[in-house]
Amino acid sequence: MTWAEIRRRYLAGASAQDLADDAGVARNTVILRLRAMGVKIRGRGGNRRQGLKGYIPAVLRLYYDQGMSAAEVGKALGRCEATVLRTLRRVGLGIRRRGIPAPATKRRQGLGLTRIGP
Repeated sequence: MTWAEIRRRYLAGASAQDLADDAGVARNTVILRLRAMGVKIRGRGGNRRQGLKGYIPAVLRLYYDQGMSAAEVGKALGRCEATVLRTLRRVGLGIRRRGIPAPATKRRQGLGLTRIGP
């Protein structure tokens, strides 16, 4: 396997460890050679932080309108509670304290969002 092939496969999504195993070299060797070729190296585990960018309307509906907890929303969307909370903070919305249901007066109104919290 050539370094050009390793580069192509890495950019296509293969892990450095898998490429190292296939090429019979150490993972660190693959990383160093890819860096020397100008390739930006991903963190270990690939793109684990997929977030909920495409799911923001669903998160808002479940968390605010239906009053689900962040853990329940995460389970419904196949993500963890921390991802749901991080998504809500990133879009500038407040977080309810654990065990406190969403009051009807603070739910989002129509398509506009009501900022909750500090």
